Amino acid sequence: MGATGIEITMPQDIAKVANVSHAVWTSLNGQDDIKWYQATKQFDGTYILTFSPKEHNFESGHYNIHIYGQSQVSYSLEALSSTSGVDLSTDKYVVDPAVSVQNHDANNGTLKVRIAESAYTKKIKSVSVAVWSESDQSNLHWYTTSDVYDGVVTVMVNEKNHGYIKGNYTVHVYVDFTDNTTSGFNLGQYALNADEPAQHAPSYFIDISSHNGVISVSDYQRLKSQGITGVVVKLTEGTSYTNPYARAQIANAQAAGLRVSAYHYSHYETAAEARAEAQYFVRVAQSMGLSGSTTMVNDMEERSMLNGGLNANTQVWKDEMNHLGYSNNVYYTMASWLDTKGGKLNTAKFSLSNL
Repeated sequence: MGATGIEITMPQDIAKVANVSHAVWTSLNGQDDIKWYQATKQFDGTYILTFSPKEHNFESGHYNIHIYGQSQVSYSLEALSSTSGVDLSTDKYVVDPAVSVQNHDANNGTLKVRIAESAYTKKIKSVSVAVWSESDQSNLHWYTTSDVYDGVVTVMVNEKNHGYIKGNYTVHVYVDFTDNTTSGFNLGQYALNADEPAQHAPSYFIDISSHNGVISVSDYQRLKSQGITGVVVKLTEGTSYTNPYARAQIANAQAAGLRVSAYHYSHYETAAEARAEAQYFVRVAQSMGLSGSTTMVNDMEERSMLNGGLNANTQVWKDEMNHLGYSNNVYYTMASWLDTKGGKLNTAKFSLSNL
């Protein structure tokens, strides 16, 4: 059993009591573990109190039980008894949490360790998981977390944290409880055989507008020597502005061997305006020799855009860009505009990978 039932027979002179409550705490450390419980009335007029030693840190010793009844007349709580109690040795109530491996995927090199409390386990404070495959533990990695949700802790194990060394991985789990005790579990071995992903060198680009003026080929080449691989040039704004330096900025960047992308600073508040801005953006891009494969950026920073249907209007912009043959579209904006941050822009609609 993980709970103790105590049967209390109520005397005749308190028959007008509506319900019975109990305050329960152990004699250890005063009333630091006091809990209130509602007793259940039986057919014969007695009351049954059921409480879990887990709610009292599984402390052994004397459990104080004070009994209160709510008057059917005044609805106030009245002390009925303060002498009841029970002596418990709680060791027999304590069991280990359920510790298991789930979602083992050897080919992807992952598995999940799940640790779950029950009414019969101590409360979990934190969990550490030691995982390794090499005999000398040279690829040992510790996964540690104190995130406990509804009595459950999950730890994700990934082969990438172990140098992508294929083999049979030993999994040990150590659970720290709130009473400062620890339990250890050996979950055995699990194969992790993922291939290491191909490594790609990082790429960096710079944002260029009319504020930068003419940038020479040699200027771009110096940037390239410092790791810059591309430029995104401000091309247009609204339906009337074109960056006067854009043509030279694009040509010189291409001559230096840099990848060129373009961006449009948007103002649209209606579907018609969104369509017109997309048409203007594409018309200027074509005039400067940028093909349909060019990455085209919708720069959304103008706060007035929030006055209209931002998502519907942006979808119109995207559809028109696609219709005109420019389908490699991404979006730039502030984090505060994203619905994941409480904003209006639907990140699922336009995909976080494109934002």
